[in-house]
Amino acid sequence: MSTSIAEKKKNIVILTERTPWKCILRFAFPLFLGSLLQQLYYTVDAMMVGRLVGEAALSGVGTCGVLTNLLVAFSVGFSAGASIVSAQYYGAKRYDEITRNAYASMLSLLVLGLVIGGIGFFFARPLLKTAVSVPDSLIGYAAVYFRICAVGFLFQFIYNGAAALLRSIGDSKASLYFLLLSTVLNIFGGLRFYCMVSYGGCRSCMGNCYVTIPFLYCEFSLYV
Repeated sequence: MSTSIAEKKKNIVILTERTPWKCILRFAFPLFLGSLLQQLYYTVDAMMVGRLVGEAALSGVGTCGVLTNLLVAFSVGFSAGASIVSAQYYGAKRYDEITRNAYASMLSLLVLGLVIGGIGFFFARPLLKTAVSVPDSLIGYAAVYFRICAVGFLFQFIYNGAAALLRSIGDSKASLYFLLLSTVLNIFGGLRFYCMVSYGGCRSCMGNCYVTIPFLYCEFSLYV
């Protein structure tokens, strides 16, 4: 682990070295671009559902946003905590502890993703009715879409954890590259699933899972 980090140190931004404002900009700019790509990611999905399926399907998909973001926030908070521990180990040059923290974090996120994903999958309708007050005219679209989102929570949780751990050691570019590739593949993968699956919400979600899974292994491998 120590050799790997030493070899990659030139690609890692260390905020305590060199000119502070230059280091901050170099570290923050990929995060800014990543946020734009994530917005583009969701915008493309909304456009495909709205244009190719219809307004009802788009409304059903849109009603899931608040609840989906709420559940995903669990992984964001957990990942932030794990990244703090990892950053402390990196600053202390305890590289073996970084690897142990990475495996423990990924295992915890795996369990968390399975639990929250299971709750979302099996209790989609009650959650949408009580937490978001989805009307009966949209509950069918919303429930199907949310269940597939719940299956994808596992992969999204692990991705959030891997991206946070990489940022904790000063690498903010790796997640940007993965987001760029996944956004491009999302467009083509999503369009392909639109041709293969009958329901638009299913198409969009399955396309997202299709393009996200391969990058999880690459990102975690790059970290450890």
